[in-house]
This record gives sequence, structure tokens and C-alpha cells, in this order.
Amino acid sequence: MRAIDSGPPRAFRGGPAGVAVASWLLRLAVLGYAIGMVSAVQRKLGSGLGTYFFLEWGFTHPQVAPVERLAAWLLLALAIAALLRPHWALALPIALLVTLEAAAQYFNAGFPFSQWTLYAHALRYGAPAALAVLYIGLLSRGLGPHRHLSLTAWLLRAALATVFTVHGIEALMQHPRFIDYIIGTAYNFTGHFLSEFVTVQIMRAIGVVDILVAVLVLVRPRPAVLYWMAFWGLVTALARVTTFGVGHHHEVLVRSAHFLAPLAVLCILSAIPRDRGVQDHAPGAAS
Repeated sequence: MRAIDSGPPRAFRGGPAGVAVASWLLRLAVLGYAIGMVSAVQRKLGSGLGTYFFLEWGFTHPQVAPVERLAAWLLLALAIAALLRPHWALALPIALLVTLEAAAQYFNAGFPFSQWTLYAHALRYGAPAALAVLYIGLLSRGLGPHRHLSLTAWLLRAALATVFTVHGIEALMQHPRFIDYIIGTAYNFTGHFLSEFVTVQIMRAIGVVDILVAVLVLVRPRPAVLYWMAFWGLVTALARVTTFGVGHHHEVLVRSAHFLAPLAVLCILSAIPRDRGVQDHAPGAAS
């Protein structure tokens, strides 16, 4: 396997720094997810894969624990390797492991809106997949650098739109956990409980805005839209801590792509010449 240094792929060297920044943002998102998974497993909070083995295959908890630790530490090792020496052959297995975790949670079910898990986790496996696409061009003679950037940006934009759409629908349908976040955070900061009426109105507003920006990131990914997605992705990730305390920091880490991926898209779009950009064209239209 040919390793790559910490800079952008050779096809982009000497070009805009945005590609290099985007690469680092995606690698940090992957690393954040891996650290969050290791933290959860080491604290015996479990994982989707471990729960699947327990429920579907009849494994006992002592049997499941080593499998969870192995998968989490393998993921972390790959993430560190990808951070230091980025290569598509490191990013792809990361994307596969993260997808398997999402699929396991989907099949485990047992929680509200579990049927949408694969869509809600699109950014978690979309970030390493986009990183692989960004670097796979080193071995591809058929794709020029701008076409390659276009594909990477579209993959991330599709993942962003999917996650925000799902969360918007869940907010409109009054996801009970989202209600907990709003009431809990408000109480922890103000000492007062929000009324049910106010909470429902906030949820509706959040749902509408989430779906709106999901559409905009596909049809018109302006900087303001991407900055908002990064801000809101960070706010909603931190809601686990502001509601339940710092012990839930791992839930913030596994959502690192929610606030780093929008910034990566912004950097990638800034690196594509305006006449060859992806703002108003499908991937196949880029040259």
C-alpha cells in the first residue's frame, strides 16, 4: 500500500489550501468518532455490534465485551493511521466498520425512530467514505482533480442533507429524546422547566429549519448554509452533555462529522474554480 503524506493528494499540491484543510477536517471527524467508540466500550456502555451479538447470536456479556473492544480499538488504530498517513485503503475499512455499527443499531431497534438509523448515521460513515473518494484519485487516471473534488463534495452534501432531513422529521414528530434535550438543557442553564407548549413549538421550528437547510445544501450550498449546519451540528451534539453531563462526552465525539463535515464541504467548494464548481451542477457535469 502506497502511503501518502499529511498534505493533500499530489494532484492538488500547489493548489488551494482548502483541499488540505478539508482533508484534515474529515480525518479529525473520523478520529473523533473512533475515540468516542473506544470511550463508550471501555466504560462498558456497549455498542450496536455488541448488542447485536448478544440479542441475535446468543452471546453472553463476557463473550461480547472482547469483540466490542477489538472492534473499537481496531477502528481507533485505523483512524490514527489515516490521520498520519492518509490513504483510501485506510479510509474504506473505517467506513465499513462504521456502517456495520449503524446497521447493527438498526437491526437491534428498541428505541424511537430506530428504523431511520442508517439514514441518521449517514455522516458518520459518509465522512470516511468521502475521505476515501478524495484520495482514491491518486490511482485513477480517468478523473481529473476538479471532478474528484466535485464527487467528494456531493457525497458529503448528500450525507448532510440526509441527516438534517431525518432529524427535521424526528423533530416535527416530537422525538422524545429531543424533548429531553430541550427541557434538560433549559433547566440546567436557567433552573426553570419549559412548558410542554413552548417545547413543542421549539421542536416544530427546529424541524422546519432542519429540512430547509437540507434542501439548500443540495441545491444552493452557500457558505451561510454550511456555517449554520456546522454550528447547529455542534449545538445538537453538545446537547447530550448539556442535558446529562460530561459523562456523555462520547456521544459528542461520535458526532464529530456533524460539525466538521459542513466545514470540509465549504473548503472543497472554495478550491474548485467557479466555472467548474459544483454549486449548480450534478457530479457528472463537472469536468
